[in-house]
Amino acid sequence: MERLEGYRRRNSANQNYVNSDIYRLFYSRDLYIIAYNSVKSNDGAETSGS
Repeated sequence: MERLEGYRRRNSANQNYVNSDIYRLFYSRDLYIIAYNSVKSNDGAETSGS
Protein backbone atom coordinates (compact mmCIF):
# COMPACT_ATOMS: atom_id res chain seq x y z
CA MET A 1 0.00 0.00 0.00
CA GLU A 2 1.69 3.14 -1.24
CA ARG A 3 0.16 5.55 1.28
CA LEU A 4 1.32 3.47 4.22
CA GLU A 5 4.80 3.26 2.74
CA GLY A 6 4.78 7.04 2.32
CA TYR A 7 4.06 7.48 6.04
CA ARG A 8 6.92 5.13 6.86
CA ARG A 9 9.37 7.04 4.65
CA ARG A 10 8.36 10.43 6.09
CA ASN A 11 8.69 9.14 9.66
CA SER A 12 12.09 7.61 8.89
CA ALA A 13 13.34 10.86 7.39
CA ASN A 14 11.93 13.10 10.11
CA GLN A 15 11.37 11.64 13.58
CA ASN A 16 9.25 14.69 14.53
CA TYR A 17 6.80 14.31 11.63
CA VAL A 18 3.20 14.29 12.85
CA ASN A 19 0.79 11.97 11.01
CA SER A 20 -2.27 14.18 11.26
CA ASP A 21 -4.34 12.35 8.65
CA ILE A 22 -3.43 8.72 9.29
CA TYR A 23 -7.03 8.02 10.33
CA ARG A 24 -7.95 8.17 6.64
CA LEU A 25 -6.25 4.82 6.16
CA PHE A 26 -9.16 3.26 8.06
CA TYR A 27 -11.39 4.12 5.11
CA SER A 28 -9.24 2.01 2.80
CA ARG A 29 -10.63 -1.47 2.13
CA ASP A 30 -7.19 -2.61 0.98
CA LEU A 31 -5.78 -2.00 4.47
CA TYR A 32 -8.24 -4.48 5.97
CA ILE A 33 -7.54 -7.07 3.29
CA ILE A 34 -3.78 -6.79 3.85
CA ALA A 35 -4.25 -7.02 7.64
CA TYR A 36 -6.55 -10.04 7.35
CA ASN A 37 -4.15 -11.86 5.05
CA SER A 38 -1.25 -11.31 7.43
CA VAL A 39 -3.26 -12.53 10.43
CA LYS A 40 -4.86 -15.56 8.82
CA SER A 41 -1.47 -16.97 7.86
CA ASN A 42 -0.26 -17.03 11.49
CA ASP A 43 0.13 -20.47 13.07
CA GLY A 44 -2.20 -19.62 15.98
CA ALA A 45 -4.87 -17.89 13.87
CA GLU A 46 -7.37 -20.71 14.34
CA THR A 47 -6.65 -21.27 18.02
CA SER A 48 -9.78 -20.78 20.10
CA GLY A 49 -9.71 -17.51 21.96
CA SER A 50 -11.02 -16.40 25.31
